Amino acid sequence: MIKIFEATPLIIFLGYLRIIDTQIPENWKMPFLVSGCVATFVIIFSLYKKTLLDRILLGFNLYFITGCVSFITHQRWLNRFYDQLHASGLLLWVIITGLATIFISSYGFIGVKSPDTNAVRKYSYYLLFFSVVAFSLSFVCRGDRVLSELVPFISLFVLQGVLKEKIPKKAITLKD
Repeated sequence: MIKIFEATPLIIFLGYLRIIDTQIPENWKMPFLVSGCVATFVIIFSLYKKTLLDRILLGFNLYFITGCVSFITHQRWLNRFYDQLHASGLLLWVIITGLATIFISSYGFIGVKSPDTNAVRKYSYYLLFFSVVAFSLSFVCRGDRVLSELVPFISLFVLQGVLKEKIPKKAITLKD
């Protein structure tokens, strides 16, 4: 289930996009600054509380943080890159997060604590593969809200939920 707290930066960002003229590049500054600051707080607070972060939302939040930092440090090349990617920029960060968490976390990209580490790794790779597919669809269909935004993102969250359910959460004990 999506944690509202972790999704707060995304909610703020999408809210801003409804009230600004997105055709003016300078208008993107405030959504990135606010969402990036909130994303930083969400990550730090979650780490402090030792809460397992949702990997897809972590990718989104890293996107907001890097966007925020790019505006603060005047890295216009990154702003232009994000502008070219459109919504697929979020998915690129999901892929980066997936690659990192597969290799550095026992919970994998799928983000599940399980004694079955093979299942965690297998389903993490599945989620990574489908993240690449979602990114590809989003990138190819840039500008089409349904195919670039709704279908890839909703599909990825649904698939994440389905895959998480397939992983055993408790150790399996054999009965006589």
